[in-house]
Amino acid sequence: MLRSLKILALVVSTCLALASSPARSQTRVLDLEVDDASRELGGTSSRRWVVDGVSIYLSEGGRCTKGHVFRFSAKKMVKIDRCEDGSMISEQRPWALRSGDPDLILRIGSVDYRARFRQDGAKRQLLLRKAARIKAVENEDILLTLSRD
Repeated sequence: MLRSLKILALVVSTCLALASSPARSQTRVLDLEVDDASRELGGTSSRRWVVDGVSIYLSEGGRCTKGHVFRFSAKKMVKIDRCEDGSMISEQRPWALRSGDPDLILRIGSVDYRARFRQDGAKRQLLLRKAARIKAVENEDILLTLSRD
């Protein structure tokens, strides 16, 4: 009986400690105006946002296993590098931000995304949502994390 009470007391004190401690990682949405969001996206020259870390073989030809990286420039161009069938594919497209309701709208090339900047602990993130035009098709979400390259 005494042993059961000790175990119960330990469980209760652990639960109370966990409940009273601050959350380790709490994601919050950043409410940015278009100009501030543009600076956040491209910085003063360019910024690298990573969907998946790029893994490249140490061999001739730059073979890759995975990866997807967006480099937004302050000059309103984005370079998109992605690993496709073992090779890195690069493309450049213009980008533009505008106000939406309630999110910002990020246009990359001819595709519009709802954009939300977030802070997750020490990580700065950008959530892009390509909304489906019909209900039978799922929305496409892309979560990018600002790289410290």
